[in-house]
This record gives sequence, structure tokens and C-alpha cells, in this order.
Amino acid sequence: MDTEAKKFVLSRIILNEQSNRKIAEQTNVAINTVRRYKRIFSENPIDSARLDTMRDSDIDTYLTEGTWEHTQKCVPDWGDVHAHNKQGGYLYQIWEDYFLDSLTHYQYSRFAALYRQWCKSHAHTIYHNHIPGEAVQVDFCGQTVKVIDYNFAKDLKAQIFVGVLPYSLMTFVIAVPNQKIMSWLTAHDQMFNYFGGVPRSVICDNLKSAVIQTGKEPIINRSYRELAVHFKIDIDPTRPYKPKDKGLVENAVGIVSRWIIWRLKRQNFFSVDEINQAILPLLMRLNSKPFKKQPNESRWSRFVSKERNLLQTLPTKPFEVGKWLNSLTVNEPYHVLIDNHRYSVPFKLVGKKVTPKLTGSEIQLYYDGECVAKHRISGENGGCTTSDGHRSVREKAVIGITYEDAVEWATALDQSVITLIAKQFENRSPHNAGAKRACFSLTKLAEAYGNVNFILACQHQASFNQFTYTAIKKCLQQKSYLVQHNAIQTQLPIDFRGRNS
Repeated sequence: MDTEAKKFVLSRIILNEQSNRKIAEQTNVAINTVRRYKRIFSENPIDSARLDTMRDSDIDTYLTEGTWEHTQKCVPDWGDVHAHNKQGGYLYQIWEDYFLDSLTHYQYSRFAALYRQWCKSHAHTIYHNHIPGEAVQVDFCGQTVKVIDYNFAKDLKAQIFVGVLPYSLMTFVIAVPNQKIMSWLTAHDQMFNYFGGVPRSVICDNLKSAVIQTGKEPIINRSYRELAVHFKIDIDPTRPYKPKDKGLVENAVGIVSRWIIWRLKRQNFFSVDEINQAILPLLMRLNSKPFKKQPNESRWSRFVSKERNLLQTLPTKPFEVGKWLNSLTVNEPYHVLIDNHRYSVPFKLVGKKVTPKLTGSEIQLYYDGECVAKHRISGENGGCTTSDGHRSVREKAVIGITYEDAVEWATALDQSVITLIAKQFENRSPHNAGAKRACFSLTKLAEAYGNVNFILACQHQASFNQFTYTAIKKCLQQKSYLVQHNAIQTQLPIDFRGRNS
């Protein structure tokens, strides 16, 4: 019986003008119910004025009072119950911890019903007023796409990255090998290029590639912060276990799963690039699909007309995707160990801390915010990569410089210097220690006497086919190379007294 019918029955009882049967017929209720209401009224009478001021809950309480004896139940803290239930607890176990006896505590069925009512009263939809070009929401799909790789015993699983602009709902999708930081950054870079601009903030989940430590002031991954500085964006992680903070991308993940991933699962792929080639036409179709409630508009048309021009422009310099590693102390002899391979840094940094950055093909080493060394990544386990420029002068004098570095230095000077370097290694191995030391000594001569004088000395000694360090040094000391300039002077006629005319 609804509250209005209960109120009508009470009004008839207060007036006492009709029989119980007549009241029951008018309200279509059982006559015993009318008798029970009359008994309650006789024990606790009210007037019409009081009835008019009673709320629906007051009427329900009044009509149930006296039908049985009520014991005041112990009401749990529903907020605390909800918190424990969200943390993975089971409602029945929570009730067992609450329940003591049936007189003072609710049975499980009533406990669960009251908890559902509380959840319903506290659940409400929040509507955000999205601003064009303000933010992009990003996330990974739960579903993956299989990649057949014959180099591995089992197939690989490509992760699907999704980004959506909340205002226009313009969606971006790309497949990446995993959810690690390099793939995370690459996906962002490709997304901004796809949009042709950059929003002012990124709303992301709390995965380790984005957030190192969650909380009221989350700590952002250093590599992710570097991307934010490059593109001039804010990183805005959602609250833990609050998927509604990025509800649009959660909804987009479902749409992508139905429109794109479902079709991809029916195909065979042998690389992630093949998956991305298959995604492009499906993504174009998704963004061009008209909205159900707005058939004249699509994600693409809304993006082009209302949002694209409000995005920030892309930086002129491309973003270099890289992963920052933990700082390392430079040990003797001026090397750091990364992935069981030693890479050199300038010898003056021994004992100092450098920070490695791993890019696609090389290792960069930074000291005091400045890149001091670059090396190609080596797969040699237990090996060592050393740059001659990092050696000390004393070590170079003992070891010399490599054939490649010597040729590069000579090429920047003159052909005669190239010939001089080639003569040092003539009939010798490129790794000959004596030849490498000779080349280093020649570079020191050029540094001491200047490149111009050194080139003239090399040209002078080449005319005598003398290509040793000693010959070049003696020529520079005695300035023999200047004789050629004096000899080339125009000879004037001499008179009979032996004087120039």
C-alpha cells in the first residue's frame, strides 16, 4: 500500500464517519488492515491537523508502531562498511564482524538491504563541463592483440593504448609492445602528432610508467615529466581506484574493444607495426561515425570545427623518447656499469655521479644536467665501450688513438696529413700500439705549433718522402717548411758588381 492510501485510511478513521468495510472498499485494502490501523489510532490518537503535517516516513513509522515491540537496532557506519567492501572484503564477512545478537543487530538480509539503500543514496552522476583543448584522457585497454613471433616459444601480446579528447570525443588508438615507460612515451608522442596539437593536460591512470608514488601529491616518473616539459602539458593522475575520474576514456576503451580489437582478433599479425597498419582504417571509421543523438555530427567533424584550433602547437623539435635510469658512481677507470656492460665518461668524472638515459639506440650519460657521453647500446655481455675523447692525456700517450679517430682528425686538415697517418699504419694492423702512439704524438705537434704550420711541414716533408714523427718535428723546430716560400720568390738580375739591379 502506498503512503497516500495509508493517509486516506487514517483520515477516514479520524473522522469516524464510515465503517471499516466501507473504508476498505474505498481504498481497496484488507478489512483487517483497517482494523489494525484503528487499533493503533485508539492507542495513540492524532487529529487532522497533525496528519497534514506528517511526512511519508512519519506515517509509516506511526502505522507500524504498536504492531510489534521494536528494539532500537545498532546501525553500523555505512561509510566504513563501504570502504571495507571496496578494499576487497566480502559483505557477508563484514556483517559477521558486525553481528552480535538478533535483538540489537540486523540480520544479514536486512543488513544487505540497508547497505544497498545507502549506496543508492550516495551514488549520483557528476556531469563535467569539458573545455575544448583542455585535456586528454589516456589509458590502456584490458584486452590485448596476439603477435605471432617465431623467435619466441610463445606468442607475444601487444597492448592497446587509447587517448580521447573529452570535448569532441576524438579518439586515438595505437598498439605498443608493452606498458613500460618507453612504450608509454612513444604512444603519447604519436597521439599528439595524430591530433596535430597538444592539450593543456593529460589525465592518466596510476600505472608505474606514469606515477612512481600515489597519494594527494603523486610523484610523477622522471621520464614522463620530461615529456610534460617538452610538450608544455600538466600531468593529472586520477585518484587511486576512482575510474570515474577518467570516465570518458573508460567508455572509449569499451567502444574500441567492440569496434577495433574485436576485428583485430580475427586476424594474424607478425609484428606490432602490422597491427597499427590495420588499426588506422578502423580508427578513421570510428571517428567518422555519426553520433546517435546527433546524426549530423561525428567525432572528427566536432574536433575539426570546434577543438583542433584550440590545441597548443606542436614543438618544432621532435621529442626524444628515453628512459632515465638511477644515478651511478663513476668508478676507475672512468666507466659505469649498465646492463653488465661498461661505458666510458670523461676521466675527470671519476668518483662523481652520472645519470644514464636509455634511448632507442644509444646510452646518454648526464652530469649536472649536461650530456657528457653518448654510446651506442652494446649487447656484449661483460664488454667495455671506451671513447678516446674520454681518456686522460697520459693514457693517450701510452695507448695512443685509434686508427678511425686519427683518420677523422687528418681529414679535417689536409691530404698531406691523411697520407702521413696512412704511412704510420702502413704494413701494420689498425690496432698496432706503436702506430697509435705515433698518431697521438702527431696530434700534439699540431696542437703545439698550430694547424697551419703543421700542414706546411707535412707538405714540405712529403716532397722528400719523409713521413715520420721525428722528421715532422724537426721540420717544425727548424722551420724548414719556410724555405719553399723563399725559394719561390722571383729571382731578379744581378749586375757585374754582384748587387741586385
